[in-house]
Amino acid sequence: MIDVHAHLTFPTRPDHPRPQLTAEQLVDRMNQEGIDRAVLLPMESPDTDAGAMRTEDILEAARQFPGRLIPFLHVDPRVRALEEQIEYLAIEHGCKGYGEMLDGLWIDDPLHKRVYAKCTELGLPVLFDMNIRSCMDEPGLPRMAAILQEFPDCIFIGHGPCWWTNISAMPTGPAAIRRRR
Repeated sequence: MIDVHAHLTFPTRPDHPRPQLTAEQLVDRMNQEGIDRAVLLPMESPDTDAGAMRTEDILEAARQFPGRLIPFLHVDPRVRALEEQIEYLAIEHGCKGYGEMLDGLWIDDPLHKRVYAKCTELGLPVLFDMNIRSCMDEPGLPRMAAILQEFPDCIFIGHGPCWWTNISAMPTGPAAIRRRR
């Protein structure tokens, strides 16, 4: 079994709402729950209040538990060398995907489109958290539908309250998928 959404946490301020979770603690929990591998997601956007966990921290944890923890990367899309940083972390350090996107931008923001283009080129899935403060869309997800048409070969993994609230409103099935492309 693979858990496709795992985080490590450590308190970064006294009022931080989440307890610490180290790589060792996560793997112990995985062993208890019968989880073979977990995708480990950084949280390093200035727009998240979930506690900082840099891509470098994720890579270190994955090195501690090779074969168990699958590292994803995150680069804030507002940086100039975005594409170069994504490529470097994927090719030189073995990151297997991009996310979790928690950057306070709309799902179809031009900066996100740079992420989608580079991840498509490298074959990396993009995991986003759609909520009222990040990867935002309108009811019915019209912006997401347009992104699926613009980036038909990008692999998206959706998550978050606004995603789950709206996903049932999107057309499904082979005919709908063909229409998106």
